[in-house]
Amino acid sequence: MKKILFIAALAVLPLAGVSQKKITGSVEIMPNYLWHMFASANLWDKPENPYGDKYGHTIPEADRRFLYDNREHIAWGNSRGGMLAGGMFFVPLQSETTIERYIAFLEEATASVPDSFVSLCKELTRIMRDNYPRFEREVWPLLEPDLLEAKEMIEARFSGTDPIAMWEANLGLPYPGEKKELVLTYANHVGLPSANDLGPERNNFGIIPDERAVEWVYQTVLHEIGIYIIMPTIKKLMADPALQTDFLQSGNIVYVAFETFAEKRKDDIFGGEPTVFLHQWEAEYRWFYDYYLTHDFAGADPETLLRSAIAEYVATR
Repeated sequence: MKKILFIAALAVLPLAGVSQKKITGSVEIMPNYLWHMFASANLWDKPENPYGDKYGHTIPEADRRFLYDNREHIAWGNSRGGMLAGGMFFVPLQSETTIERYIAFLEEATASVPDSFVSLCKELTRIMRDNYPRFEREVWPLLEPDLLEAKEMIEARFSGTDPIAMWEANLGLPYPGEKKELVLTYANHVGLPSANDLGPERNNFGIIPDERAVEWVYQTVLHEIGIYIIMPTIKKLMADPALQTDFLQSGNIVYVAFETFAEKRKDDIFGGEPTVFLHQWEAEYRWFYDYYLTHDFAGADPETLLRSAIAEYVATR
């Protein structure tokens, strides 16, 4: 019944003068180049590295080794990351960029790092500059066709829908953007951070032209829309000194609480079973999901619900 009501509400939105906030795919060379470098160097230290096995030979071994040896400063995951992750990936990809602008950004950023990081940043800049031509010449022509096909598939999956408006109707809160751009990359489609937040209007997703991969991206985008709508609440909770206890911090409990809330609400709106699992905290995820099943309802205030869930979790431990 809820789903029918949401669809009905969505149908009348254009009549009220509300424009659809589109979800589109974007195939860009620079995000794929960065993932090419990071995956080839195995920054996440995976026992198996199929992308690196296939394309690593296009990068000098010394450069791959340097990246690998400094992976603690670059790699990220589960809301945490190395000191250089933002500068090498997240910030420069907030909009479409070129190798020239990317290198200029790294050079400018190097001027503001602590002295102990200057030589490291200069060498990383050199590595990222020197390896681009071969990637553009030899690897990109092999990846781009698959990504363009995946782009068509994911855009077809969203065609005729307006999930942003459906989230807004459910939460009674606005989405902080006018669109959602899915920046598609190949190297991180499996085994590496496959969904990366580049801002309210851009997310990076690893993908290949495969129905299961496309469905995973579709479900994750639905989840991320909800996360961004409740982001002011998330920031408030993350900054609350009362929620900075060693117990909550060590288990990343606040993070698990809001990620699980977004997934549960997503399932209420769009149907289906939960698809975004936090494998590192699966037991906690399942606890919060069960809590929301009995305490969450349409119209419930997200902050009040999250605070009560966290307090109940602490009380049961």
